Amino acid sequence: METISSSQVHIINRIAKPAQDRGIIRLSSEVVCIKSLETVTDIRPRLVVETADGAKEAFDEVVVTVPLGCLKSSQIRFEPPLQDPLRNAISAFGTANLDKVYVRFPAAFWQSDAASQDDASAFPIETLFLKPTYAESTNPAQWRQETLSLASLPRGYSQPSLVFYVYGEWGTYITNLVRNMPRDTQEYHQTMDRHFRPYYSKLPNYNPSEPQCRPAQYLHTDWSNDRFAGYASYCNYQVGLGDGARDIETLRQGAGVERGIWFAGDHTAPVWGLGTVAGAHWSGERVAEQIRGVYANKIAAT
Repeated sequence: METISSSQVHIINRIAKPAQDRGIIRLSSEVVCIKSLETVTDIRPRLVVETADGAKEAFDEVVVTVPLGCLKSSQIRFEPPLQDPLRNAISAFGTANLDKVYVRFPAAFWQSDAASQDDASAFPIETLFLKPTYAESTNPAQWRQETLSLASLPRGYSQPSLVFYVYGEWGTYITNLVRNMPRDTQEYHQTMDRHFRPYYSKLPNYNPSEPQCRPAQYLHTDWSNDRFAGYASYCNYQVGLGDGARDIETLRQGAGVERGIWFAGDHTAPVWGLGTVAGAHWSGERVAEQIRGVYANKIAAT
């Protein structure tokens, strides 16, 4: 939690507090089946959630927030199966890979000692290497590089690290290259450094003889190899999708009214937030309003 920027940490703490206070967060519990007891809406509870260890619990409403890739690969079984429009919507959308490579240095050598983080002369948070021609041995395709400086985060959250975003063919290449290497080995460190030194060495104040210019640690994500991430990082709406607006709305409605099964995540976000963390948060707010509306209508009808 300490590494989350101040723009989000308070939101996360507030969201987590009710569940933490009640001790109802179940970690390491893989859901394998969501079964509807009845399709009649006035039956309570009407859903049973089964985990991989065989445990079963009953619920009135279930919000499914797993990534789209998990839904596409049917990692959770729905009994009876979801309605055809929902299944078609899940199948219609694609997923994409986006992983991160963290490079930690002893000090943020690229930052000017004289420039504060509030100063316009401070090093920008984002740097693009649009078409690098100087890494022929490790990047012959000249894939674009994008890095963020964590030293530019607000005070209290900044650290002397760079984050490289790797995606598409470049992301697949990097994650495949080091997937089976233990991350605390010299082989892993040297392999990563060989591929990313051509870029961080272009930053201001770089001097290969200075210790603060040599990475202390590398760390990378591997969502494209993570079953619980759906072997992807975010949803993707490709050219030729068809009626994407209809399919997105179908996912947003879920099977909540009929079966108490709702969907949230970046694949059900408002159009301007699709495929983003902010969009996933907004989708959770939307589902909460939908569920509240259902119960408000029931109360009004009695």
